[in-house]
Amino acid sequence: MPNTIVERGFTRGLLGFFTGAACVFWGLRRLIGEPKLRSLAAVPLVLTAVVYALMGTGIVMLTPRVLARFRPEDWLVYLWWIVVVVVVVGLLALGAILFTAIVELIGGPFYDKMAAHQLGEHGISVQDPGFVAGAVPDLVRGLLLAVPAAVCWGIGLIPVIGVPFWVLGVVLAWFGLGSAAMNPSLLMTGHEAIPRTKWFLRYLPTTLGMGAVIALSMFIPFLGLVTIPSGVIGAAQLYATTANRDPL
Repeated sequence: MPNTIVERGFTRGLLGFFTGAACVFWGLRRLIGEPKLRSLAAVPLVLTAVVYALMGTGIVMLTPRVLARFRPEDWLVYLWWIVVVVVVVGLLALGAILFTAIVELIGGPFYDKMAAHQLGEHGISVQDPGFVAGAVPDLVRGLLLAVPAAVCWGIGLIPVIGVPFWVLGVVLAWFGLGSAAMNPSLLMTGHEAIPRTKWFLRYLPTTLGMGAVIALSMFIPFLGLVTIPSGVIGAAQLYATTANRDPL
């Protein structure tokens, strides 16, 4: 499944952004056409969908019941309903912000196997780091990026002066999603935490390109559960075709 852009490997500069974006679509084609990759992607997709369905149902059903214990009987009941709406929306927003971290926690082992499968086709040896060493640092990284991004988006609601913060929030989100897609290939080929971070920054445009496509896909419910593994597969292909893969 050749692609002249992806076969160049990781590239720096503005071209890297388009390389990162293209590799997600390349990974999607690969995911659709490879039965083993489809089976690996199906498990975290179903599990995450079930988790979020249960979370959403629980929030909608339990929040009013909990708040009903404090429901006033006079005119303050109107204020109470506003509080209910704000709490429900806030919890749903929190779930959206934590989406990537939860997906990585559930799908991490499966995404590692996808990257290993793709790298193995190029004769690149890999080593499974295990669930704790692989998933926990990624979960922490996802949270460390998600919280500042959410704060920036909140400040971004302020007219005019909020625009730079909104842009910063978008960049942080793209970086978090792109680095999550690149991480399995680097992790399984022996790159430690600091060298992986240096790799994300060295090829920052590529990281942002991947993240941009994955972020846009999330406007369609649960499509991110398909584009995230597609990004993992595409990133593995980029890594395999990069001439210099030495740790930074």
